[in-house]
Amino acid sequence: MEAKPLSSDDLGFTLPPSNGHTSHKRRIASWPFLLITGCVLLLFKTYLSSSREHDWPIPPNVQIDRCAELNHNPSNNAQDPAPYSIPATFTLPLSSKALFCISRGSLSNGVINIVQSHKGAGSENVVVDVDVNYWEEPLLDNLKVCQVTREDGGVGVGIFSDWAGRPGSRQVEFEVTITLPRVPNDAMLYIDYFETDMPSFEHWIGELGDTVYFRSIVLGTEYRGVDVASLNGGNVEIKNSHSPIQGVINASSALSLITSNALINVFLGLSSSSSSDEATRLEMKTSNAEITASISLTTTSNSPGGNYSILTQTSFAKLTLTFPSSPLDSSLSLNARTSLASIDVSLHPTYEGTFTLDASLTPFGAKVFVDEDVRDPAGEGRKRKVEVRRGNGGGRVEGSVGWGDGEEGRGNVKLETVLGSANLRL
Repeated sequence: MEAKPLSSDDLGFTLPPSNGHTSHKRRIASWPFLLITGCVLLLFKTYLSSSREHDWPIPPNVQIDRCAELNHNPSNNAQDPAPYSIPATFTLPLSSKALFCISRGSLSNGVINIVQSHKGAGSENVVVDVDVNYWEEPLLDNLKVCQVTREDGGVGVGIFSDWAGRPGSRQVEFEVTITLPRVPNDAMLYIDYFETDMPSFEHWIGELGDTVYFRSIVLGTEYRGVDVASLNGGNVEIKNSHSPIQGVINASSALSLITSNALINVFLGLSSSSSSDEATRLEMKTSNAEITASISLTTTSNSPGGNYSILTQTSFAKLTLTFPSSPLDSSLSLNARTSLASIDVSLHPTYEGTFTLDASLTPFGAKVFVDEDVRDPAGEGRKRKVEVRRGNGGGRVEGSVGWGDGEEGRGNVKLETVLGSANLRL
């Protein structure tokens, strides 16, 4: 049945007859009320708008020193006006206790590049260039690009945005380039602490591994990838989610690579002191994606020894590790886990110690492959001894490997998977 508009007859009452003269008077009398109401609403909206401008998502431990002036300049791209671009430059003292970049807000996104200057040496400053790319002028009212400090003495740059539910375009992209100075004679540049906390920013690290050493570096993002051409540090931490971590990374104390739902594909160098019992640590974790890593183990003095502790974990995806180099008489503790997928680990011939392979719910899923042609890495003509003990069903294998008649090596390797194969190559 066709619906009809609701009328006064349906509600059971009759409207009084209209009186055009009376209605006209009422309309005239209502204008002051409507005018006052409109003014009140306009003032209220203006108040809300102005109050929102100061509702910036700035962490409480961050203080603003100065902010760049973001003035619309349409003439900088007359041929193709959108997007517009505004540059801003900040100079941070290299001697700062900590250097950092931070971003907050739904409009704060883009890419951050960390490179080293190609110009002559001698500068004592780090230069941070920020290009603000935007599609509409009103967006500038919602953006702040500032030099900031932290309570711990750190100096950095902050990018903040306050969208506050306003309608219209949300198209904003930032390109941040951090340029580190060069040291005379291409010597190593040492930086005490460097940190990024920039969700929605892709990270690209240039070729820094041979000329820059970070005593501690933390790179943090979400939903955007981290791509490292070459990086070298003492403590290195990369935190991500839903995007990959890739590149060449070296660490001499601790290295942590954490993401989720995205792959980790890296070439790693772990350096350990042969005179210390403290292990150089590596942690790699993701989920629902592969881990593929080539891990070179070295010592700081290129002498025998060294201690290394490695934990790698994923799920529902393959895990592949290779060790192209490892010192003599070193100690490696390796724990690698996945599920519903295979593990494949190739150890360097210098490895000595025990191993355990556990392929749960996979008959004959645990396998050890021994290269009988491997020569003594010490060049002493020793014979390698490999012992393999298989459990019932072939889903579990234990054993040991060593050179000559000396004492058993200190290393231990454990590979675990469920409904997948575990392969160890010696």
